[in-house]
Amino acid sequence: MERFPGGSHQPSDLSPADCFRCRLAIALGLTLDEISAMKYSELQTWAAYDAKELLPDRRQELQLAEVAYLIAASNSRTPSRYTVSDFMPSVDQKQDPLAFLQELKHGG
Repeated sequence: MERFPGGSHQPSDLSPADCFRCRLAIALGLTLDEISAMKYSELQTWAAYDAKELLPDRRQELQLAEVAYLIAASNSRTPSRYTVSDFMPSVDQKQDPLAFLQELKHGG
């Protein structure tokens, strides 16, 4: 039985392009090899969609952050101190799909 050799990437080594590919693979139920085989124009369309409508993972994060915000704000004497982004786990890692496309275009 062949064993998976592991990856050469450490989590901190993942570029925004790598993260987008992983997110897209999860959203579409594809492997990274299948994502890599996509035409550039199709990746452009998915990146534009993610920028405008959000892939399911980001949309779910946003919905859960809104619920957490409402709970925190309704149970606080100073609800204005909270924002929805306070409850977004990956807001610091927000990846710009256009930056992804530039990186992809230049061999990223």
